[in-house]
Amino acid sequence: MESKKGVNYIKKWLFAVLPISIFIFFVILIVAYSQPSCGDGICSGSETSQSCPQDCKKTVRITTEGHTQDYPAASNRAIVWWDTRNVVFGDLNYDIYGYDLRQGKEKQLTSKIDPYCTLTPKLGGSPVTCPDSVYKHSERSAQSNPDISGSKVVYSDSAHFCVNGCSTCEAGCSDIMLYDFDTGKNSVVSSYPTAKYKPKIDGNRVTWYQRDPYSNSNGDFEVWWKDINSGVEEFVGNGVDPSISGDYIAYRTLGYPNHVMAIYNILTKGAEYLQ
Repeated sequence: MESKKGVNYIKKWLFAVLPISIFIFFVILIVAYSQPSCGDGICSGSETSQSCPQDCKKTVRITTEGHTQDYPAASNRAIVWWDTRNVVFGDLNYDIYGYDLRQGKEKQLTSKIDPYCTLTPKLGGSPVTCPDSVYKHSERSAQSNPDISGSKVVYSDSAHFCVNGCSTCEAGCSDIMLYDFDTGKNSVVSSYPTAKYKPKIDGNRVTWYQRDPYSNSNGDFEVWWKDINSGVEEFVGNGVDPSISGDYIAYRTLGYPNHVMAIYNILTKGAEYLQ
C-alpha cells in the first residue's frame, strides 16, 4: 500500500509540475530566439557597430570637403552628387562628383574631360577658340541634377548654353550628358537647340524634359526618352519631372486647371492618366 501511495504521489507531482516545466522551457526558448544574435546579418536589439560590427556596419562619410554637397543618387556601383567646391564668386560652377564603391575613392566627373574644350578661362581672359567638331564646354559652366543606374551617370550640363543660349551659365539651361564609371568618359545624350532638364536613367534608357522648340511660351515643356545603346530618341508627352523604371515613364502633366500624373508605356507608346 505504501508503495502504491508513493507511486500515486509521484504521478500527481509529475502531472502538476510537468505542464509548468514545459511552459517555462518554451518561454526560455522564445526569449532566447528573440534576442539579437551577432552574425545573423540583422542589426537589431542591443547590437551596435561596436558590439557586432558584422551585423551593424558603420555609417561611412564619403566626403569631407567643406562646401555644399547635395542631391545624391546611388547605385550598387557608385554614389554621385552635385558639388559646389569649385564655385568662384557665385559663378554657379557646379560640378558632379562621385564615390566609386569598388575603389573606395572620390572622383570629379565633370571638369575639363574629353571631348570638352574650354571656352572661358578662370577669372576672365581671352576666350579659347574651339573647332566646330568639338563639343563646346565652358570651364565655368554648371553640371547638376545627377542620376545613376549601374555604372552610368546622367546629368545636366549648361556648357553649350553658356555660349549659345543663355546670358550666364545657368544650371537650368542645359544639355543632357552621360558619364560611365567603367570607361571614365563623358558623352552627349541629347543636346542643343533646346534646353533640357532633370535627366533620369534606368539601365540604358534615359528620360528628361525640355522646352518645346516651336513654342514661344516659357511654360511649354515636353518629356522625351532615349535608348543610349540604339540611339532611338522618342517623344513621350507634354509635361515635366519624368522618372523611369523598366518600360514605364511617369511624369507630371501641365494641364489646366489641374496637373495630373501620367504613366507612359515605352513598348505600346500609350499613356494612362491618373486623375
